[in-house]
Amino acid sequence: MRRVVVVALAGWLGLVQGAVAQEPRYDAATQSCRPHRQGVIDRQWQMSAPRNPLRIGQPIAVGLREKYAGAGQRRLVRARIVGAATLLESKAVAMVDDNYASVEFPRDFRPTQALGPGAYTVLWLLAEGGGGFLACDGFVIR
Repeated sequence: MRRVVVVALAGWLGLVQGAVAQEPRYDAATQSCRPHRQGVIDRQWQMSAPRNPLRIGQPIAVGLREKYAGAGQRRLVRARIVGAATLLESKAVAMVDDNYASVEFPRDFRPTQALGPGAYTVLWLLAEGGGGFLACDGFVIR
């Protein structure tokens, strides 16, 4: 019992790596995710997402790249969009060299559903080798 409480507290504080840590959520006020969480692959990730609020129904493009990836490096990743009552996953896309792996909502997500107003978290996940969390970003719909 004591170990479970310690692990839960460490995850809540963002001190635990990998699958045990609490999933971060996007904070629109700071345009960052909290709590900080270390990815299963420790790299310098760069994310792209709309920084200004979007209108309902607008396509949403998000991307991830490894800033210092080596030539010929290739990883399969996917984006998970999490909101109030939403959990959508994109198809797997290749991140090659130091180029962005990009997906667009709704085109690259199944099932497709309309996103209402609110803040949405984009969790980038490894789509191969057992998966795992890589990075977090988000956007707002008004």
